[in-house]
Amino acid sequence: MKTSRLSLLFSVATLLALAASSCSDALLDEMARLASEANRPAISPANGTIVTAHETITLSFDEDMDPGSVSVSGSMLLDSTTLSWADARTLNVNPSNDVDWSAGDGKSLKVDITHKGQLSSYTYVFEVFNGVCVEGGDSNASDDTTKAWAGTQRHPFNSIAKAIGFIDDIYSAGAEVRVARSSVTPNEYLVNYSGDFSSRIVLQVGFSLKGGYSPIWNDRSTALYPTIIRDLGSGDYSFNDPNRAVDCGTGLTTATSIEGFNIIGSSLGTNSVALFCKDSSPTITDCIIYAGGNPASLGDYDKSAITVSGTTSGDSQPHITNCIINFEGSGGTNTKWCAGISIYDYGKPRISCCQIFSGNTSTTAPDATSFGIRATFLAGSDPIVIDRNIIESGAGTTSKAISLESVPDTPIHINNNIIKSGPAITTTIGINSESCQLFIRNNTIITGHSTSFIPNNYGIYIHSSLSTSIDNNLFLNRSPSLRTTHAIYESYATTDAVTCLNNFFWEFDSTDSHYLYHDYPSTNINEINTLNSLDNNDANIVMNPLIDEYFRPTKDSPSDFLSGGINGNSAFWIFTNDLSGVIRPTLGGWTIGAYQSE
Repeated sequence: MKTSRLSLLFSVATLLALAASSCSDALLDEMARLASEANRPAISPANGTIVTAHETITLSFDEDMDPGSVSVSGSMLLDSTTLSWADARTLNVNPSNDVDWSAGDGKSLKVDITHKGQLSSYTYVFEVFNGVCVEGGDSNASDDTTKAWAGTQRHPFNSIAKAIGFIDDIYSAGAEVRVARSSVTPNEYLVNYSGDFSSRIVLQVGFSLKGGYSPIWNDRSTALYPTIIRDLGSGDYSFNDPNRAVDCGTGLTTATSIEGFNIIGSSLGTNSVALFCKDSSPTITDCIIYAGGNPASLGDYDKSAITVSGTTSGDSQPHITNCIINFEGSGGTNTKWCAGISIYDYGKPRISCCQIFSGNTSTTAPDATSFGIRATFLAGSDPIVIDRNIIESGAGTTSKAISLESVPDTPIHINNNIIKSGPAITTTIGINSESCQLFIRNNTIITGHSTSFIPNNYGIYIHSSLSTSIDNNLFLNRSPSLRTTHAIYESYATTDAVTCLNNFFWEFDSTDSHYLYHDYPSTNINEINTLNSLDNNDANIVMNPLIDEYFRPTKDSPSDFLSGGINGNSAFWIFTNDLSGVIRPTLGGWTIGAYQSE
C-alpha cells in the first residue's frame, strides 16, 4: 500500500487500542472516517489539479469491485458522462474523451461505494476548462489525435496548428488553446507559411489562443514564459496574400482572442506580416508583435507587424489592445517599407492601449519609409478609432507615426495618444493626412528629435480639403535650432477645412519653427493671435504646460492647461476618458493633451 494509507491504518490501530478502554460515539465516528479514508480510490489526474473538459478521469481501487456498487456524481458531470470498467479495479469516467465535464473552478466529482452494507462517499475537486494544451518539446507531448489523452496538460500537443484542428473537431465555441513556452531550441513555435502548410496557424471561430503558460501549467506570465511564434516563410507572396506567422481566419468576432504571444514575421519572403487579419474581427491583446526584416536592403516589399483588411463593410473590425508593436523600432530591419499596423480596403480596427513603433527601415535606401500606423485606400464609412496609445515614428529616410492616405469616406478618430517623432534622416511626421475626415483630439504630439538632425519636422501634415478637427491637443517642439518645424502644416487646401480649437503650443518660437503653415492663403504663421484670427480657429494658447517627464500635468501646470479644453461630453465626442483610463469630468473644461488632471 501507499505510505499515506499505511499511516491511516496505523492511526486506526491506535484508535482501536484506545477504544478498548473508552468506546465513545465520537471516537467510533473518527475510527469509521479514518477507515473509510484508508480505502479512498486513487484518482488520475490528481485531486486539486486542472483538467480539460474532454479528459478521461481514472479511479483505481485496492480490491475487485462490483460495478453495481459504485456510482459517480458531482457538479463537474454532464448528463452525457459515461463510465467504463477497464478491469475489476479500474474505472474510467468519460473514456471516449467527449466534452463531458462542466467547466469552471471548484468542480466536484463524488464517488459513492456501497460495500458490505456500508456507504462510503469520496469527493474530489478540479478546475475544468474547455480546450486543449500545447507545449512544444515536452517529453509527453504528441500530435497524435487518436490517443485518449490528446491535448491534456499531462500529454499536450507539440503543434499549435494541430491543436487548433483538434479543438475545432470536438468543441463548440468558447473553448481555448492554452500554449506553454516551447522547450525546443530556440524556444519558439516555428511556422513555414510558404513551405509547410501543416504548420500554418489559422484561428477558428469561437476558439481563443492563449500563450504565456509555465511548463508545469501552474502559472501564467508572458514575461516569465514568453511564447514565441515565428514565420520562416520564404515564398514570393503579395501584399494581399503575404507570408504570415498567424492568420486570423475569417468571420471571427471580438469574443475570440489571441493573447499572450510574441509574434515575429518572416525575414525571408518578399511580402510578410507577423499577424494577418482579413475579413475577421478578433481581439488581439497582450502580444508583442514584430515585422520581419531583410538580411540586406531589398526592393519595395511590404513588411508589417499587423495587416488588417476587409472585403466588404463590417467584415474586419478587430480590437488591437495592450500590444507592443515593433518595440523601439526593432521590427523591419533593413526593409525599404515597413509599418507597425497596415490597414487597407474595408479594414476598420480599433487600436487602443498599445505601444506602436515604426519599423526599423534602411537608412541608406533613398525612399525608405517607416510607419507606426498606415491606412491606405480604405473603403466604406465605418470609422477607425486610434485611442490611448503611445505611437512613435522611427528610422528611414521618412518616418510617419500615423499615415492616412486616400480614405475619403472613412472617419478616423485619433484620441488620447502620445505621438512622438523618431530619428529619421530627412522628414518626420506625427500624423500625415491625405483625403481624410479626421478628428484629432486630446493628444500630446511631440515634433522633432532632440538628438537627431532631422531637416523637416511636422506634428500634423494635411494634404486634404476634407474636414479636419484639431482640438485640445498639446504640441511640443523637441527640435534643436536650424530644423524646419511645423506644429500643423496645411497643404493642398482650396478652402479652410481645418478647425483648430483649444490647443496648447510650446517651444515653436524659434526662427525655423511655426504654429501653422496655412495654404489658404499660403503663409507661415508664427503668432498665436494670427492663428486664432483664422476662420474656425480659436482659444489656442502658447504657454509652458509645466508637465512632468511622462507628459502628465503637475500641480504647477497653468489653469488654462488643466481645465481650458473643450468638454467632450458637451460636444458629443466619442470618448470620455484619458490615456491612462481616468474619466474626464462631466462638467467644466477638460485638461489639454493625453492626460487628464486628477
